[in-house]
Amino acid sequence: MIRTLVSVSLVWLVLAPAAVPAPIPEDALPFTFPTTPGTKWVYRYSTPPREEMVVYLADAASDAEKGKTITMRYKDVDGEDAIWEQMTLSDRGLFVHQEGPFKHVPPTCWLRHPYQHPAEWPVQPTLTSVSSEFALYGAMKQGPVERVSVPAGTFEAVRVQVKGDGFGQWGETHWYATRVGIVKRIDRRGDTIVLVSFTPGRAK
Repeated sequence: MIRTLVSVSLVWLVLAPAAVPAPIPEDALPFTFPTTPGTKWVYRYSTPPREEMVVYLADAASDAEKGKTITMRYKDVDGEDAIWEQMTLSDRGLFVHQEGPFKHVPPTCWLRHPYQHPAEWPVQPTLTSVSSEFALYGAMKQGPVERVSVPAGTFEAVRVQVKGDGFGQWGETHWYATRVGIVKRIDRRGDTIVLVSFTPGRAK
């Protein structure tokens, strides 16, 4: 995926900066992701060629067993509408089913419910697309909740680190704010993606 979560995660190794843990806010337990179509995120990259990326929530469908399936889309470098991420949100956590052209088999758990710190678990998805398939082997580390300042504002966000092997050594650190999603991501070289603006969708 061009400049999206997958392409970056395959070449990054997590080096999370030290931060003073903030008290866990009540509304972060459990983590809630936006589910209203029309919700919009604008992210800014610290490196070219894309300085900003607009992502929008295209669809959210409920399932009694899986939970809420959320599809986020964006415009790729060719101006084509494409999937950014597809995930499910349930009482067990946040699971990624697809990033860009790559499907996760099985889905990868990015956040666990109920919230615990520290919490660690293995991830071993096979990433498949029309033209390729490869296995990743890694581990997730959840917490603590930290105060994170980005252009969109200051958030109490759960820090999630992932690192492993499979397509070379890879990893990254995400900060998730409840009812918003990712507000910041950083790689071992110091390249970052930060949230510039967040616009909730309007419920019909």
